[in-house]
Amino acid sequence: MAFTATTTAWGAGDPLDVTLERIDANCPDATTVELSIGARPHPHGPDLLASWADRFTFIAHHTAPIGAGRSIRPSLETSPHASAASLRRVGITRYSGHPPPIKHADHDQFDRWAFDWWQALASCGISWSIETMYVPQTSSDIASAGGHHLSTPAEAWAFVERATAAGWADPLLIDVSHLNIGLHAGIWTETDILELVATAPASELHVSTNDGRRDLHSPIGPGDRIWSWVEPHLGRFTWVVDEGRRSGPQESS
Repeated sequence: MAFTATTTAWGAGDPLDVTLERIDANCPDATTVELSIGARPHPHGPDLLASWADRFTFIAHHTAPIGAGRSIRPSLETSPHASAASLRRVGITRYSGHPPPIKHADHDQFDRWAFDWWQALASCGISWSIETMYVPQTSSDIASAGGHHLSTPAEAWAFVERATAAGWADPLLIDVSHLNIGLHAGIWTETDILELVATAPASELHVSTNDGRRDLHSPIGPGDRIWSWVEPHLGRFTWVVDEGRRSGPQESS
């Protein structure tokens, strides 16, 4: 296991080429970069990523600036097959995303979306996982999403059971900052969180801290309560992504 740098932490809304240069300068030990929010797409994105291939391996998350001046995003309206082709075109074999908001997808629609993306990406040799979320605690979060799938222990484990029964090896991406919001809301207990981090089928972990109400993406470190949840289990994850922002405010990831 090695920490994975991400454009979420280092992008600050700058173009992708500037963001990669910043990561290179500030994260000398990072060999993998997750392309997500924070960096604007580059007009020659595929060529740019190819020029960094000797330095970084790239994976992608949710709103990923991988194309020529555009990003991909796993919305209900986006074709998973077209997205898989775009990912493969730039050599990315790992993608993850947020579940669609509850106000846009009921339980059955969420399941169809999740499994359609898994099957389409798997057919192209791309692993696909869905991020654990949280019940919104602020008026702005409630207005924008109306709630999220995979926000409670029961939802997360029921989804895992359905996915693994179908042969999906790592259906979850665990975001501990999201679980912290659930803890403060009384929806998750610390025992629930520790069980998920220690045993759930997941190959990727997102790590940052917050105030228990908003997904602030504040940097985390030894001594933080959230850090104590994950430190004993870091070695079981292929990707541990440090999402603590170093370069100013961005949207939730």
